[in-house]
Amino acid sequence: MKISATISTSLQTLIIFLVPSCVNSTSSEYQEPATSSTDQPASSVQTPEKIKEVLQRELKSFDKPFDSSPYNGTVENLQLEIVLFATWASFINENINSSDSEIKKLASTLKKKVLALQAKEFPRLRRAYAKIAADKLWRDDIYVTVQGDSYSIINLSGGLFAANKNIQETQESLSDILRQFHFKQSRYRWYKEADEFTYYEIGSQRDNELVTIK
Repeated sequence: MKISATISTSLQTLIIFLVPSCVNSTSSEYQEPATSSTDQPASSVQTPEKIKEVLQRELKSFDKPFDSSPYNGTVENLQLEIVLFATWASFINENINSSDSEIKKLASTLKKKVLALQAKEFPRLRRAYAKIAADKLWRDDIYVTVQGDSYSIINLSGGLFAANKNIQETQESLSDILRQFHFKQSRYRWYKEADEFTYYEIGSQRDNELVTIK
């Protein structure tokens, strides 16, 4: 009974650290981050002139290097950058097929810049997420690493994963947040050096695809 209780506690600890409540991808609501240069949601923008003004302001924000410093330190902060990408995506999607040729051109240009930034930032976000998790969970003998050119594979190792039930429950709990960070695969080992592992393919968006939060 003591062993079972320890395993249960470790699993709860793992889920608490890896799945914060900041952004739930199963929720249809999210708040725009205060650091976004878009100072009002797209739904409140009505006139073509105002839409052009917002698009031009967003494009101008790309004239200087992107500052990722506010999106560091915690998983919640990392998620806020994903919300920023989703905010841009929503505004782009609402205007990229506009009948106004200038709006359409501006939205298309913004899309290219946002996707280029995503391609650069998502690998950083995945690596940062794994480091935060690794720093928190090593005390519970759970080890987290990433691999691949874009850090798209996450590895979780620990005695907890000797049981298939714990692997399945962990994957079910992590599936949403792993999709948020665009991980492509998760791998579970019961010790770090194990050659065999259980893996799951994750149906994530590509880094160069406009972000949606479902």
